[in-house]
Amino acid sequence: MYRLISDVKAASLHLQQDNGACKFNVEKLDADIESRILACMKIHGNGIAVLGGSHAIDLFGAISSISNSSFIVGVTQGYCRPHNPPSFCQYDGFLKFVSKNKHVFKRIIYEQTGRTLLLDDKGEEVTNSSFLVRPKNEPFPVMAVNQERLTKVYEYLLELANYTNVIWFGPRIEPHISERFMLKVGCKFQYALSPEKIAPFNELDKAIKNIIQRSDLQPGLDFISQIELVNFDISSDFTSCKKLYWSDGNHWSAHGERLFGQRLTKLISF
Repeated sequence: MYRLISDVKAASLHLQQDNGACKFNVEKLDADIESRILACMKIHGNGIAVLGGSHAIDLFGAISSISNSSFIVGVTQGYCRPHNPPSFCQYDGFLKFVSKNKHVFKRIIYEQTGRTLLLDDKGEEVTNSSFLVRPKNEPFPVMAVNQERLTKVYEYLLELANYTNVIWFGPRIEPHISERFMLKVGCKFQYALSPEKIAPFNELDKAIKNIIQRSDLQPGLDFISQIELVNFDISSDFTSCKKLYWSDGNHWSAHGERLFGQRLTKLISF
C-alpha cells in the first residue's frame, strides 16, 4: 500500500505537462510562450485554455489526456488565485494577452481549490486539517462561503469574458483522507465521507452558480458543476487497490486524471 501511494504521487508531479506541440501546461506566460500559442492558433485555429491553481493542473491533465483537441494550453500555478494573487502569479499577464488576442482561445476553463473559498467557524480560511478525522468530542467546524473572495474571482472572470467564452468549473468534493489513515485501514476498507465534509462544497457550488446566474449582461461567462459531472462515489472513486485516484487529500493522481477526465469529456466537448 505504501508503495502504491508513493508511486502515484511521483506520477502526479506534472507541473509542466508538454507534448512538444500544442498541448502544454505552463505556470505563466512570457514572450516565448505567447509566440508558441499564436503559432498553434495558426495551425489549429482557436484553442482551449485551462486557468487556475493546483486543481487546474489536475484539470489540464484530465482534459489533455482524453480530449481529441490538438490545441490545449494550461496556465496554472499552485497557490495562485485571482482573489489574492502573489506577484509571481499568472492572472494579470494572462488577461493582458487575451485582451490583445481575443480569438486565440474559443474557451477558457477556470478552476481553483474549493477549500480556499470557504471560511471556518472563526471566519478564517479553511485548512486541509479542518477536514481530517476529528476526536469524538470535537465538533466539525462550521463552514461558510467566503463571499468576498468569491466576488473577486467572479469579477476577474467577468473581465476575461469580455474577450472570449469563460467557464467557471466548480469545486470537486475533496475526500481529505490521510496516508496515515489509509496505511492503518488498508485499501479494502469501506471508505465513506460524512455529510459534514460534503456539505460545504455543495454550498459553494450553489453560491458560484447563483453569482454566475446574475451575469445576464455578460453571456460569455458560464458555470459548470464539477460535483454533478463527476458524481464522485468514494466507494469506487478513491482506490481500487490496484490504483489510487488521489495523490493527496484533494488532488487527483495520474490515474484519477484519466478516470475523471473520461467522465468530463463524455458530457462536455473539450
